[in-house]
Amino acid sequence: TPYELIEIHGQEYQYGCFSELFTSEDLELISAYDVVISKKQPQDINSYEHLIKTCEKHGLEENKLRPFLEYQIMTDFIMSGRDRHLSNISILRDAETLEFIKAAPIYDSGKALFVNDSVPKNEREMLKIMTESFQNTELKLLKLVQNKHLVDIDKLPAPELIRNLYSLDSNIAEDRIEEIVSGYKMKIDLFSRWQNGENLKQIAVGFTSKTVN
Repeated sequence: TPYELIEIHGQEYQYGCFSELFTSEDLELISAYDVVISKKQPQDINSYEHLIKTCEKHGLEENKLRPFLEYQIMTDFIMSGRDRHLSNISILRDAETLEFIKAAPIYDSGKALFVNDSVPKNEREMLKIMTESFQNTELKLLKLVQNKHLVDIDKLPAPELIRNLYSLDSNIAEDRIEEIVSGYKMKIDLFSRWQNGENLKQIAVGFTSKTVN
């Protein structure tokens, strides 16, 4: 879903995001939360696997949904998106047949890039970011990922793009922008090392050795 940057008048912030609807009269949205609670969850699986299995029963194949969820987890990690609760993940279904068609595009990423938060100053603190999602930390979410290489870091937005976007808003101080950009670059570096086998948990708990999983 393409997004555009638009200027907003009469608000304390100057810019916001705009996109066309990705739903229609024929394609409706149902949250992952509603999916998860629609079926009793077996005790031997977590809510993440329960979502995937329940969606499969409604026509959305695992080999289509799981890669999307993994991509979402990884991009949220890079952007420090900490608010991916089960109402911020959704499925698009046929409004007539109720068959699940596909995952809804990633949306509502407003609590990303350290919004209303201080930017961690070092890797250890960066890896302790808490989340509202299938797991309560970013590192635990990464453990759900089976295919680490669904995200191509060479295609990520450049730090300069992040700097330029924030610089459009005169309410954001330059030193704050530089902190956000530095945090983003740190996240890209950590993600790249994780993709290549480094155990990030050792950094989070204070070990310095780079043991490969």
